[in-house]
Amino acid sequence: MAWDLNRKGYQVGDDHLGDDRPEAVQAQYRDDMTWLHESRPPVTTASGRKDRSA
Repeated sequence: MAWDLNRKGYQVGDDHLGDDRPEAVQAQYRDDMTWLHESRPPVTTASGRKDRSA
């Protein structure tokens, strides 16, 4: 994507995550998944009761 944007005249920084930085990409995915699972709100049914099956 950066290559295509550069080709079209846009300047793209070289500090973005990509396949040239696999350790940083894995760390980002790990952090994202941790955040996702820690911040999951309780599921509420239409009647207002919490659904324990989710």
